Amino acid sequence: MQDPFFILGCVRSGSTLLRDLLRLHPNLECPEETHFFRWPQAFGTNDYNFVQNQRKVLAEHRKIDGIPEETFADILAMSANRREFCDRYMRCFLKNKGCENSRWFDKTPQSVYGVLLIKAFYPSSKFIHIVRNPLNVVSSIVRGHMVSSQSLTGAINYWLEAIMIVRQFKSAWPASILEVRYEDLTTDPQSILKEILDFVEEREGTIDLRDQHIHREKNEYRKVLVDKDIDRVKKQLSDYMESYGYL
Repeated sequence: MQDPFFILGCVRSGSTLLRDLLRLHPNLECPEETHFFRWPQAFGTNDYNFVQNQRKVLAEHRKIDGIPEETFADILAMSANRREFCDRYMRCFLKNKGCENSRWFDKTPQSVYGVLLIKAFYPSSKFIHIVRNPLNVVSSIVRGHMVSSQSLTGAINYWLEAIMIVRQFKSAWPASILEVRYEDLTTDPQSILKEILDFVEEREGTIDLRDQHIHREKNEYRKVLVDKDIDRVKKQLSDYMESYGYL
């Protein structure tokens, strides 16, 4: 099988849109967010198994993926490490989809916290880091849209920590990671998707966007953040914002 690739970054940065567009490719399949590499607990420990078995959102994801709970329990019990666990899950997912020969990829933004483990278990894999203007990301997290509401401090650090991790990873393995901006994806999706497919060396087939309704960034952060909040975001993140063209 071809090497998988992983989409990661800060939550509320457009990873779901990117995943859904890449799913349109005839050779690519992606499950719902797995969170296999997000958690710091060692694989096989009671703490790791508790997270996998007890978080309701993960059970909902498995239901969407067509993985019965009994099958998932067997996959978890039979696996000796995260690589075996992930591979078994993906094989089952592809089989249930009727596309066993397709190439799988994973979209779990918080896997940025486990990127070194992914690199260790999948040394030839590629990573896509999607980044979005932190003003829009922070406002979405503070509002609690699709994720639990956080304080301004927490929302800022969601974005900051993801960027800092990616920067360190990229300094060590620059050829393994591609960074794309959400704003560029929504403005010129065809070009960005081609760049991604070339990067992950996916040559088979193309992506048809004719029936896709992709709207550009609306920059609605002022509906949530007041001036002092905006100033604080810019002050704390100014260096990174400037490097990505947000200042």
